[in-house]
Amino acid sequence: MNKKFIYIIFAAVLIVAVAFYVIQRNIVSKNLDQYIQDNLPDNIELTYDKISTNLISGSVSLDNVFLYIKDRGAKVYLSKFEAKGLSYQKIITSDTLQIEKVSFDNMRVFVDKSQSTPIRKSSRERKNTILKLNELQMELAHLEIKDEHGTLNAEMDATVFSLNNLIIQTAPKQEDDFLQYKLTKIATDSVHLPLGQFQTLSIGHLIIDSTSLDLRDTHLTLKDKGIDVRFNKLGLEGAVLNNLIGRDSLIFENCILSKGTIEIDNSKKQTKATKDSLNRANKFIGIKNLEIKNTDFTFLNKKGKLTLDFANTNALFSDLEILTNPSQDDNAITYNFIQLDADSIRHGMSLHTLTANHIHVLPKEVEIQKLAINPDYSREVFQTKLQEERDMITLSIPMLNIKDYDYSFDDATPFFLADQVTMNTPVLNVYRNKYPDNQTSRKPLYSEMLRKLDLELGIEKINVADADITYEEQKSFKVPSGKIFFKNLNGTIQHLYNKNSQKEKVSIEVNTLFMGHAPTHVIWNFHILNPADQFYFEGKIDNLKAQSLDDFLAANMKAKIDGELQSTNFQFTGADWGAKGQMTMNYEDISVEILNKEHEKKGFWSAIANFFIKRNEKDKDVAQQVIEVERDQKKSFFNLLWLFLKQGLKQNMVKFQKNDTSK
Repeated sequence: MNKKFIYIIFAAVLIVAVAFYVIQRNIVSKNLDQYIQDNLPDNIELTYDKISTNLISGSVSLDNVFLYIKDRGAKVYLSKFEAKGLSYQKIITSDTLQIEKVSFDNMRVFVDKSQSTPIRKSSRERKNTILKLNELQMELAHLEIKDEHGTLNAEMDATVFSLNNLIIQTAPKQEDDFLQYKLTKIATDSVHLPLGQFQTLSIGHLIIDSTSLDLRDTHLTLKDKGIDVRFNKLGLEGAVLNNLIGRDSLIFENCILSKGTIEIDNSKKQTKATKDSLNRANKFIGIKNLEIKNTDFTFLNKKGKLTLDFANTNALFSDLEILTNPSQDDNAITYNFIQLDADSIRHGMSLHTLTANHIHVLPKEVEIQKLAINPDYSREVFQTKLQEERDMITLSIPMLNIKDYDYSFDDATPFFLADQVTMNTPVLNVYRNKYPDNQTSRKPLYSEMLRKLDLELGIEKINVADADITYEEQKSFKVPSGKIFFKNLNGTIQHLYNKNSQKEKVSIEVNTLFMGHAPTHVIWNFHILNPADQFYFEGKIDNLKAQSLDDFLAANMKAKIDGELQSTNFQFTGADWGAKGQMTMNYEDISVEILNKEHEKKGFWSAIANFFIKRNEKDKDVAQQVIEVERDQKKSFFNLLWLFLKQGLKQNMVKFQKNDTSK
């Protein structure tokens, strides 16, 4: 290549370089700066300290920028704005501006709609300028959004935005076309969202891409509903999150919540006054599959006292639908339940606590392991907490199974229905201290209690397998309690319905060993919806060793009986007033001891008592005795049963009895 040609190329490059330099200076000093100001919409004010351009790389940068969108009350501050990959020629000659990449450094955004300034529309038609951006990177130091009343709606710190295919139109034909984008990623270290006057949502760390959300250290507070929710991790998948803020509905495929605590305090539940004061848009949120992992649930009653606690809960739900501000006829939350597993269940009861080691719940079956009810205090302390006589209960059920159940805890129409409930090898101890006997309130029979229950109850059948039941009464801590018990109890309760007139006759049948050795069969039925509270009760006890009753009779009758009761049959009907029926006994070698206060034998009175005992020969039939007793309205059905049996015992065994007046 000759020198002349090299000189020509060198001169051309020099001319082009000088030309670029001159053109670039001209653009900076006049064209570009003027173009920006001329094409700003009427509602936007833009200032900056310095503008720099590079014609060769097609870039422009602005330092210390202030942007004010007047009609939206939005103010934006950023230390540096930079755009790359633009054509200066198109900037000047076209209404469409296309840029490869834009970045914002150290941006702070404040939106306060209460400070917005209405913009008078110009009579001339406004030019529609279109910005097309392939890639946007934004470092947002702080974002603050307030509504028309100056109330904080959202707050974010340390946030990074990544968007693709951004299109902005300054004067679009359709309002929704003002902004379009494809979300790539949002990451923030702090989010605070007041959802309403009494609802707030805060997030410690948030990552959003086009199809998922990952939230860490999430805290949702619904003060008006008494709900406080915290989760270490919350993941949402399957939603198209573009144009997220402006959408009225969000649909997610999957949601996973891990290591959370959910507290529902009914003492802080929403009132009508607070409900009317709420002011938020009604958004729809749908989740196809919801999974909760390793989460604790706590429920408190209207007095703020713990009523139910689930530890380490795992649950599955489907088709969850949430309305953020439902109308009166709409449910705020609807869902389909699939499965629940929880450990360490605890339910506060009056002076007792119910616990279970594990609960497994399916849509049609519930299995509870190691269900237990225990008193909160010792027997001595328990007695000091009572205003009147009351049972102290200890219950253990290794396995409880519920099949084909349905329920609702709605305040208007709560119900619990089940086809079958099975209790395997339960152990029940009922203890009552009878001193002092200061019970003053009327105690209804079970039929009345069930009839007046606020909950609709419907259980077709309850099975009790191989149970042990003990009942203890104590007159004073100075002497041992009287005790009766049942071993190997197997029984059924059928048709336990308190609102169904077609199935309100409850039938109970029991087979057991009374006092651990005497075969016993009992049938008991009553009508729940019958205001007269009528019932029928019959039973048979064979081969009872009388001395096995010594502890109970000593405590309650100051007497002991020796001998054997070969057979005892009784049947009676009754109602709220009392009971009337028949009782027959066949016994052998019966003798009686009368005791003093210290439970020592009183020889003289024992001899007198034995003189009045009827003598029966073994296997000799005995005429039926008509028994009638009056119910003590302050005591339970089982007290009435005891009064009947005690009176029947006297009339069958004591000479010269008169049914109506004998003691």
